[in-house]
Amino acid sequence: MDKWIGTAGVCVKNNRMLMVLQGTMDEPKRWSVPSGGLEEGETLEECCLREVKEETG
Repeated sequence: MDKWIGTAGVCVKNNRMLMVLQGTMDEPKRWSVPSGGLEEGETLEECCLREVKEETG
């Protein structure tokens, strides 16, 4: 198994935390913080910002 490298963003504003509902037709839905894998040529900071934007709009 290859090593997974990625990031997760914890976004807090006015004592509220941003969460996303994730899941597919085959797995149960669950709440989590925005996260995802590192893409080639990307820094960890860029990965974190991209994943938060992709998952929250």
